[in-house]
Amino acid sequence: MFRLRREVFADRHGWSVNVRGGLERDPYDLMAPVYGLCVGPEGRLEGCWRLLPSSGPTLFKDVPVFRPLVEGALPDATTVWEATRFAIRMPDPDGRDGGLGRVHTVTGLLLEAMLELGLDHGITQMVAICELPFERLLRRCGLETHRLGQPVAIGNAPAVAGYFDASEANLARVRQRCLTHPHADTATVAA
Repeated sequence: MFRLRREVFADRHGWSVNVRGGLERDPYDLMAPVYGLCVGPEGRLEGCWRLLPSSGPTLFKDVPVFRPLVEGALPDATTVWEATRFAIRMPDPDGRDGGLGRVHTVTGLLLEAMLELGLDHGITQMVAICELPFERLLRRCGLETHRLGQPVAIGNAPAVAGYFDASEANLARVRQRCLTHPHADTATVAA
């Protein structure tokens, strides 16, 4: 998971993150986060995410580069959790691994697990920071997102802060749009 995070955030996106020994970790990994992992049929990690309650330390509150992404008050409630380090393994160039369809399905599986966790544990909203192409992918997956401010350049591309409700409606749309793909049964997710 920490290697995949390095590949996505340091190598691909050019974000200034802590990398040691080829792994990306930060202090929030020491704060008892909840992780979601999507593992493919060959046992390869296909994607991951991390959740922390916004009532404690979060990237939104603690990392100055992210503050300009939020107009107004920062999220701070036990029922609002920060989703970070949402990372998807990119398809192999030959497309034999399912290509972009697999990315769409893995994203759907990870979102499904996140929404189910939220619904099961009284989490009402998830807040997140992402690059604009990933925001578009989330919307294509059926997630109804809302921005907390205007996009700001971070790393190689503009990023935006936003939130989505941990709702049955979002869960139903994600399942309908992402998990009816032929590759939908080729991975398992655990949180």
